[in-house]
Amino acid sequence: MVAQVEGALERGEDAGQEAAEAVDGSGAVADQVGAAADLTVSSVVPKPSELVAARKAAARPREAARTSLVVLVDAPAGADTLDHLGERTRCLVPLLPRPTVLTDDALPATVLHALGAHDIVHFACHAVGSSDDPSTGHLVLAGPSETARLSVADIQRQPAVGELAVLTACGTGHPYAIAPEESTNLTTAFHRAGFGHVIGTLWPVTDLAESQIAEDFYRNMAGPEGGLDLSRAASALRDALLCKRRAYPMNPLLWANHVHVGP
Repeated sequence: MVAQVEGALERGEDAGQEAAEAVDGSGAVADQVGAAADLTVSSVVPKPSELVAARKAAARPREAARTSLVVLVDAPAGADTLDHLGERTRCLVPLLPRPTVLTDDALPATVLHALGAHDIVHFACHAVGSSDDPSTGHLVLAGPSETARLSVADIQRQPAVGELAVLTACGTGHPYAIAPEESTNLTTAFHRAGFGHVIGTLWPVTDLAESQIAEDFYRNMAGPEGGLDLSRAASALRDALLCKRRAYPMNPLLWANHVHVGP
C-alpha cells in the first residue's frame, strides 16, 4: 500500500483513490463494521528482542513527574513552509506535562542533548528518508540547511529513557530495509534509543490533518486524574485514526498512514 500511494503522489494522481484501492483491491473502502481497524489495535517492533526491552522499560516505576519536549520547525531553511503546523502544534502544548518548546533554537545538537532529559518528545517538522542508506534519513531542524539534520544514526547513538516519541513528519516510519525482516527509519531509531512508544507515518502527510490526529491522540490518553496514560498509546492512536476515518471514509491517505512502534 505504501508503494501504491507514493507512486500516485509521484505521478500527480489521486493518491486518496490509490490508497482506497489498496485497502480492498477494488476501489471501495471496507465496510465500517468488521473492518480490521475496528477490531484490533496494531503495533510493530523492529525485532522481538526490542519488544522485550520495551515491555521491561514500560514496567519501571516512575520516580518523578513527567516532562515534555516539543520541537517545532515549520519553516526550515530550503524547505516549504508547513502552513498550519505552527498554530496547531501550539494548541497541543497545554495537553503535555511540563512542556519545553524549541523553535528557532531547535538546532540538532541542542535537540539531541535534550532527548535524554524528557519523557515525551513531539516533533513537528519536515523529514527526509533514504532507501540507499536508511541511517542517513533525518529530521529537518533549525539552522543552515547543510547542518540542520538530526539523522537516524545520530538518534540511535543517543541513549534515552523516554516513554513516548511522536513524529508528525512525512514518512518517518517508512519501512526502509537494511536486513531481511528488519527496517530502519526515524521511528525505529527513537525506539532503539530508548523510547518505549513511538508514533510515525508511512508516507507524506498534510500538516492540518496530522495536527488534528495528534490532538485526538493525546486527548485519548488523558487519565481520570489528569496526566497521560501512556500505556494506552497504541489504542489511543487507533481511536484517533478511526475518528478521522469516519470523517473521510473514502480517503485512507488521511487515516491509514500511521504506525505505533512499541509494546
